[in-house]
Amino acid sequence: MDLLALDFGGTFVKRAVINEFAQITDREKEPAPVESLEAFLQYIAYTAVRYKDEIDGIAISLPGVIDTDTGYVYFAGRYTGIIRQMELGQMIEKRTGLRVTIENDAKAAILAEMWKGALQNVNDAAALIIGSGIGCGIILDGKLRKGHNNAAGEISLITEKPGQIGLEHSFPGHASMTGFLTRVAKAKHMRPEEFETAGNAEGNKISGKDVFNWLENGDEAVQAVYDSWMKDLAYLINMLKCIADPKKIVIGGGVSNNDRFMKDPQAYYDTYCNYMHIPGGKTARWNAVHTPQMPIWSVRHMYGCRNMRIYRNDKRMPNPLLICAVKSVILIVHISKNKRSEGIL
Repeated sequence: MDLLALDFGGTFVKRAVINEFAQITDREKEPAPVESLEAFLQYIAYTAVRYKDEIDGIAISLPGVIDTDTGYVYFAGRYTGIIRQMELGQMIEKRTGLRVTIENDAKAAILAEMWKGALQNVNDAAALIIGSGIGCGIILDGKLRKGHNNAAGEISLITEKPGQIGLEHSFPGHASMTGFLTRVAKAKHMRPEEFETAGNAEGNKISGKDVFNWLENGDEAVQAVYDSWMKDLAYLINMLKCIADPKKIVIGGGVSNNDRFMKDPQAYYDTYCNYMHIPGGKTARWNAVHTPQMPIWSVRHMYGCRNMRIYRNDKRMPNPLLICAVKSVILIVHISKNKRSEGIL
C-alpha cells in the first residue's frame, strides 16, 4: 500500500500519494484550510477517504514545534490559531483510522535531502525553507538536531533587535515570501490583501510569480524591495553559517522555482565573504552552500516517509522520516530537469 503525503504550508496544502519505490502519483495543490481546526481535520479525513483503497498511512509536514514521537503539536506557525498544544496525531488517527506521522516541515525537508537529495553523504548541513514563513532544519554530525523542546531551527522567532516582540519585528519573517510580498505591496501603494500570502490564497491574487515578472520588466519599486530582501536572506544565511558551520545549505520553497532567485542570493552572500573572515567562506564558498534548482522537498519527504518505518506493538507505522516525502512531493515542478546550481546559495 502507498502513503498519503500532505504538506501544509501557510498559503497552500500540497498532497500526493507515494509508494515504497518513491513513485509519486496524483499530486495537487489547494488553498490551505486555515479557518478552523474542524476544517483542517475535515480536509485530511476527506482526502484520506478519497484514497482509502490506495493508502495505509498518512505523512504530514507542518510548520511549528512538533513532537514527532507522539504527534503532539505545541504550535504550528500559520496554523497556531487553530492548532496549539494538542495531540494532533491521535486526533487525525481517530478521524481516518490510519496510522499518522507528523514532522516539522523544514526538518522533514532536510531529512529528505539527506536521503535522496542534495545532502546525501553530508554530515553537517542546514535547510532554509522560504515560504509563508521561514523554516530551518539542521544536521550536525549526521544527525537531525531537534533540541530539548523539539524547537531547534525555529529561526522565525528571532527578532531584529533586543526588546522587540512580534512577527513584524522578526528578521527571518522579513526574509519570508510573505514578508517580501508585504513590502512590495507597501512600495506599490497597494493592499497586502491583494497578494497571495499566508492564509490569503482564495480568489484572483497577485502571486510571487507575478511580482517576479514585474521585477524582470524593470519595476524600480519592486527592484528596491528585492534588493533589501536579498540582503535579509544573505544575513540569515551568514547567521546559519556562523552558528552551525554547515558544509552545505539547501534553500527551497516555492520561490526556488524562479531561476533568478536561484542566482541572486549567491552574489549577496558573497559580500559577507568579501568583508568578513568567515571560516569556509570566500575561499571555500563553493563547498559551503548548495541550492537545488528544483524544489523537491515534498517528494523527498514522501520518499523518506515511505522508506522509513518503525514498529510499535507489532504494527507497522509510518516513521517521521516518511515525511521526507511530503515536503517535496508536490513542489516537484522542475524535477525532470535534474539541474542544480551549487555554491553558497
